[in-house]
Amino acid sequence: MALHDPAWQVLLSPAERAKLMDTVRTELVPRFGTDDDPLPGEREEDQDPFEAALYEYREAFKDADDPPTAAAFDEAIDAFRETPTAFRADYEDCRPDPDYDTSDRAGYRSTLAPRPTAGRSIFDDVDR
Repeated sequence: MALHDPAWQVLLSPAERAKLMDTVRTELVPRFGTDDDPLPGEREEDQDPFEAALYEYREAFKDADDPPTAAAFDEAIDAFRETPTAFRADYEDCRPDPDYDTSDRAGYRSTLAPRPTAGRSIFDDVDR
C-alpha cells in the first residue's frame, strides 16, 4: 500500500503519521551511506519491493514539503539501483534432477494420442 494511499488516513491518526515520518527522518535517513546502511546487498531486477518503498517514502516526504529528506531518498534510490541484482539460481539451472523419477508420468515428449491416419482431414466429420 502506498504511503499516500487514502487508507493511511484510516490506519494511522495524523499524530501517528507524523511520528512515523519523524522516525524515518531521524532514525532511518541518517543511516543511508554509513556502515549501518539499511540498503540490502542485492536487489531484484524488476519490481523490487525495497526500491518501491524507497520511492514511496520519497514521494511522501515531497508531499510533506520536506525537500532535504526527499533528496536523501533520491540518493538512496540511486545507490540502491547500483547494487547488483539477485542471482536467480532457479532461472539459471533448469536441468532436471537426475534423482527425480518421472517414469510414471507422461512428459511433454510423450505421444498422448495415436497419429491420425493419412488421407483424413480434421474437417472430414464436419462436412457430412
